[in-house]
Amino acid sequence: MEPEAYLTLELGPDEAGAETVKTIVLPWSGHAATVRVPAGTVDGSMLRLAGLGPAGPDGSPQDAYVRVRVNATPAQFGPPPQFGPPPQFGPPPQFGPPPGPPQHGPPVLAPVQPARRRTVLVVAAVAVVAVLACCGLPLAFFLDGDDEDGAPVAGARSGAPSVAPSPSAAPMTPDQYQTVLTSTDQALNTGFRTLAAAKSPTAVRTAASNLATTAGTQRQALDDVVPPASVATAHDTLVEALDDLAAALTGTGAATSGQACLGPAAVARVSRETAADQLRAAARALATTDPTRAYQVGSFVPKETKDGNRRLSNGSYVKRTKGGLGQLKIENGGADAVISIARGKTAVTRVYVRSKSTFTVRGVRDGTYQIFMTSGKDWDAKNRAFSRDCDFEKFDDPLKFSTTSRTYTSWTLSLTPVVGGNASTSSVDPDQFPGG
Repeated sequence: MEPEAYLTLELGPDEAGAETVKTIVLPWSGHAATVRVPAGTVDGSMLRLAGLGPAGPDGSPQDAYVRVRVNATPAQFGPPPQFGPPPQFGPPPQFGPPPGPPQHGPPVLAPVQPARRRTVLVVAAVAVVAVLACCGLPLAFFLDGDDEDGAPVAGARSGAPSVAPSPSAAPMTPDQYQTVLTSTDQALNTGFRTLAAAKSPTAVRTAASNLATTAGTQRQALDDVVPPASVATAHDTLVEALDDLAAALTGTGAATSGQACLGPAAVARVSRETAADQLRAAARALATTDPTRAYQVGSFVPKETKDGNRRLSNGSYVKRTKGGLGQLKIENGGADAVISIARGKTAVTRVYVRSKSTFTVRGVRDGTYQIFMTSGKDWDAKNRAFSRDCDFEKFDDPLKFSTTSRTYTSWTLSLTPVVGGNASTSSVDPDQFPGG
């Protein structure tokens, strides 16, 4: 459902054809706001002012919506009205009945085409402007939400105010500006906590993508405000840094093979990005530039963290089930890896084999097993996974272990390709990797 318009912004056809910047006064707060109208905006379009609407039931600022009205042709008013001597104080001038059907007798202004509803309202508004301009009072137009044929416009509110642009937007007060900064901090803190908690490459990609969207939204919200003049430069630095943060997060979440496979590694990577340095610099400037007010922002920026390189000793069991006589010898010529001996979706044994090392799993019970392996860097014992540069594979053919009174089964697996090898592997979706 289309949101309700709080304001109506009138544009001429030339203004609608190119990007236009307007400054409007918000009636509920008295503050000025800058509205960017994109090129090619059509009549009836709705613009959103994020967080600049009237306060909601819980006291938090809501979004405001502005209806754009594009006049097909400029109204023809004839020659400009002639003003006489300045008005004398006394009773207010009488304008006669409110706008409505044409009245008999000479027109107040130059003759116009008769009279569709919008034309009558515009003429009445111009008459008021002529008087108010003499008195030096602020102007505000209140136009109906009907189209030129008098039919109601869907989603428009009858009588919604269209505020004449002020020469320039007024800067926010220090308290108002701090409120905006606090809102940015809260939104991005939530996103970074979600990213840090991601427990798989898929979860990292999703959380990083969502956080990039949040950074872009906060960047736009800050770009739409006018900060106190004393911190204008620091404010611009903050806006640019949020733009760079969104790009850095998009890169963090885009690695299919998983440069960052767990949330903590993703946060550490972001902490070393240029965007993080820029955000820290902007936060310092906002806190120190104005001697009368230390603005607080940037608590969401993670502390710069180096990549870890945690490893288990060769042959460490992550999980073990024994009771059989079968053996599986593992020769690892690649990166550190964890081998999983699985039945169905559950691993019965998982063992850590370091790079350039060999280990033999003993005590494998009789049965047919699928062999999975994951390799990477920085083993996270809590999450039982590599935090960086992770890969997930399985051997295509299952291995059968059986024992008789005289024999037991012993297999040897090489984790690196060899000439004449007879065991192929396939990549596995990390979310389909056996647990346990």
